[in-house]
Amino acid sequence: MSKGKKKSTDRRRILLGCEFLAGRSHIERLEPIATALRAAEFDTVIAIPGTDHEAIFANTESGELPSGLSIIKAPEPVISSDPAIRGLPTDSFADVLYLLGHADGEEVGRRVDAWTQLVSKIKPDVVIGDLAPSLRLATRGKVPMIVVGRGYSIPPPDRPMVPIRPWRQEVPEASAAREQELLSTINRVLTERDLEPLSYLVDMVRGDATYVCSTHFADPYRDHRTTTRLAPFDMPEDIVSRGVGAREPDTLVAYLPDGHPQLDNILAAIKATDHDCEMRIVGISPENAQAMSTDKIRITGDPIDFHGSLPAAQAVIHHGGQSISIASLLAGTRQVIVPVGLEHLVSSHGVQNLGCARLVGTGPDWPAERITEVLRVVLANEAMAERAFRRSDLVYFGEIHKGLETIVERCTEFVGEDGE
Repeated sequence: MSKGKKKSTDRRRILLGCEFLAGRSHIERLEPIATALRAAEFDTVIAIPGTDHEAIFANTESGELPSGLSIIKAPEPVISSDPAIRGLPTDSFADVLYLLGHADGEEVGRRVDAWTQLVSKIKPDVVIGDLAPSLRLATRGKVPMIVVGRGYSIPPPDRPMVPIRPWRQEVPEASAAREQELLSTINRVLTERDLEPLSYLVDMVRGDATYVCSTHFADPYRDHRTTTRLAPFDMPEDIVSRGVGAREPDTLVAYLPDGHPQLDNILAAIKATDHDCEMRIVGISPENAQAMSTDKIRITGDPIDFHGSLPAAQAVIHHGGQSISIASLLAGTRQVIVPVGLEHLVSSHGVQNLGCARLVGTGPDWPAERITEVLRVVLANEAMAERAFRRSDLVYFGEIHKGLETIVERCTEFVGEDGE
């Protein structure tokens, strides 16, 4: 991986890349890493699909990007809309990669070539990727790469994929066959470009160093994981729980993405309880938030105060994202979870298994009346409230700054190795 020894006056450069965006979680992981790297005197270039991401990284006062940081547009993957592909079951992460287009050798080649050109232009000393498999394929054996992510996107190494759903023991034969098809396709693409083939498909989502930023309960591969996890970077710290008697009566918090399929039914259920509710709808416009708000339900697109609102609430209704799930556990607050997508479903089962949450479905068999009944049962369940409060003392995921220090130190080691 050596590119020659750099002059002592040269700034070390790190490329941080994401290939597939699913909400803001990937960006929210890369942002604190980039901040920590700049503090360690690395220049950082962030490659993200789409546009208009600068505001996330900009200085809140000046609105400008910090010195030493630039943002560029990542290569855009083309993903098939074929119903026969979109409707495939997802039993392992190989199926996720299949849905993301990796069975199409021509498309995989186009992605690898695009990332290769970008890396050649940026000339980074180290690459950091979050759900960036094509970036990994383009850099293997050339530039040292660190992969970060939640457990969902980083299966255990040196073996075929294990089930995403931790309550299942084996991957179905059809899923295993798709994994072998993907491996053959990708290795053909790599061989055509004189790149080293993969031993296992999982190699394309793991780096020269790999860090899972998650907790035990939210990691779908927890029964197979042998490496130490890092604390999630997008988590608030120092949330102080309150006992049931110290909370605000008849108060709820809701946290959902705009476009959630059960949004209207959840609003109806909250109204039926006659509780006050602070609701964040991620991505909602200020105009729509104001139009949808009532005297008792205050809707906003702005972040919720995890330290103040969550410990004061009687319960929180959310979509199963890792941040809000962990924050609610730390706050000791009962949860009603309405997961959208497999990743949220899997992590939500981990929360439910702790005894302080109930899951709600998104299908037609979950009308507003049924959601209302679940919410009322949770609010009346004093034993669940006590369990949630006790669980707040048991949830510990490590110190965030130590995880960031680990990544910065690994970058420094890679740069040192590359300059020898």
